[in-house]
Formats: sequence, C-alpha cells, structure tokens
Amino acid sequence: MADTGPLTAGADMVVAEAAIVKPGKLRGSGFWGTIRVAPWSAKLSLFWLTFIIFAALYAKLNNRFDYRLPYVQDPFYQGNLFGTTSPTESPSKAHWLGTDVLARDTWSRILNGAWVSLVVALAAAVFGIVIGGLLGSFVGYVKGRWETSIMAGMDVILAFPALVLLLALVS
Repeated sequence: MADTGPLTAGADMVVAEAAIVKPGKLRGSGFWGTIRVAPWSAKLSLFWLTFIIFAALYAKLNNRFDYRLPYVQDPFYQGNLFGTTSPTESPSKAHWLGTDVLARDTWSRILNGAWVSLVVALAAAVFGIVIGGLLGSFVGYVKGRWETSIMAGMDVILAFPALVLLLALVS
C-alpha cells in the first residue's frame, strides 16, 4: 500500500471510527421503553386491558372467598325484595357506584361482568385460532377439490355482512 500522506491516513481513521457501531440500548427497547414511546391511545388501551383483567380476577377471588373481600358484595344480592328500604343509593364508601333498584351494588356487577367478558373473549380467540388454524393447515396441505370447496365456503362466509350472518345463525 502506498503512502498517500498524513491527511489521507487520518481521514481513513475517522471513517473507520464512524463505522463502528457502539453497543447501547435502542430507543424503545424493553417493555417500559416500548410503553414510553407508544402513542397515548396504545397506553390507554393497555391500561384498560390491565384493568379488565385485574377486575375479572378480583371478582373471581371474591367469589371464592364468599364475597368477603372489601368493596365487592354478591352481585346477585337483592336487599330490597319487599320494598322496605330505598332501593337506589347514591355512590358512597360502601357502594362506589351506588346501587340499582333491587339494591344490588353496581360496582360488584361491573366486576363480575368483566369476568364474563374476559372468558367470552378468550374462548372466542381460542376457538378462532384452533378452527382457523386447522382449516388453514388442511387447505394448505390438501390441494384439489377440498381446497376449492373450503375456500369457496370461506368466500361465501366473508361475503356476508357480519350482522346479517349472525342474525341468520341465531334465527
């Protein structure tokens, strides 16, 4: 290699040093870094999902402990069967969101509804993954008439609006 002078050698060193990637954390790496750079709508969605999961688990634990955990009563308790007390109460320390006309705690009913919603959502997702995965694997593996008929059936299902299809299935 021929010596081209001190300026060229120095320039080569600067280029070589600039090409070295220094180790370090990327912006948004890790769980909290990802949360920090996420848009506010994603943060709100994560908060809501976390609330629903914890509310559902708290309601289930409360059922296990015979409704002895604080802030939640039996959602099916009816304290106003004979009209002896005022059925509806405004929000208070005992009833965070008040009570309905049958003197049932509204907060307790929301927590139990969160459990039901969580179970339905998980069951629908698992059902879709299992059935869709099996059908997709079958269609990907088997060619010919089976592939054509299953894909035609899926095209028919996807061509209908979802509400009309659900109404037809229910009726």
